[in-house]
Amino acid sequence: QDVRHIKLSIPSPISYKAGDVACILPQNPPSDISKFTHRLSPQLQSQLHRAIAIRPRRDKSDKSFPKTTTLSTLISDVFDLHSHPEREDLHALSHPSVCRDDVQSSKLLEMSTSRGNALYVD
Repeated sequence: QDVRHIKLSIPSPISYKAGDVACILPQNPPSDISKFTHRLSPQLQSQLHRAIAIRPRRDKSDKSFPKTTTLSTLISDVFDLHSHPEREDLHALSHPSVCRDDVQSSKLLEMSTSRGNALYVD
């Protein structure tokens, strides 16, 4: 476990006690979001604000997690645009409904496995 002592300035008083956890939810800067979305296919760009249903994993039932979102919200609030994607993200991107190019889909699928490690680190 990585423990750090960080002091934050908060505009209004908030009650807390030792051991409480603060959750900081960063957002990607608008300029980075714009660069990212301009690289998307026109088909995906047209879907940026369409509602997407979120299905929880069978073993998870977090009632506070939203049931719907948009691709735009995922890009601004969830995706880390400055790091390498997780292998499970590459696997999801390889799905034919997302990647219509068979060669790219195959590469994404390969990179999502341990045998595609050489492709992934390039």
